[in-house]
Amino acid sequence: MNILITGGSGFIGSHIADRFIDDGSNVTVLDMWKSDESKVHDGKNNFSFVKGSILTDGLVESMLHPVS
Repeated sequence: MNILITGGSGFIGSHIADRFIDDGSNVTVLDMWKSDESKVHDGKNNFSFVKGSILTDGLVESMLHPVS
């Protein structure tokens, strides 16, 4: 499963990311900053981090892929 978590560097978002990563889902975190909690996943094949804001025109839409 592909998961996009906005605000994934915060306390709640990082714990949600942990759970999905541990379950084997492909997780992308979108946030303005990268916390220590997010950095622990660097190098994992099923984790990626995008520095940015949901307010940036077209950013979230460009990250979404239709499910087939």
